[in-house]
Amino acid sequence: MLKDSGIRQNYNLIIIAIKKLDGDMLFNPSFESIIKAGDTLIAVGEAENLQKLEKVLNP
Repeated sequence: MLKDSGIRQNYNLIIIAIKKLDGDMLFNPSFESIIKAGDTLIAVGEAENLQKLEKVLNP
């Protein structure tokens, strides 16, 4: 779940949408939204924090 990901707490980023593998978009996802492998996260925040998250998600 998004709430368990630590993205907000660890990277100070806000997830504004999740693009599912099938192309569906989930805008303004709730903290209970489930993130699955292959999903694309659309986030806003400081560039440095976005880069840190990208390195973790795409090693």
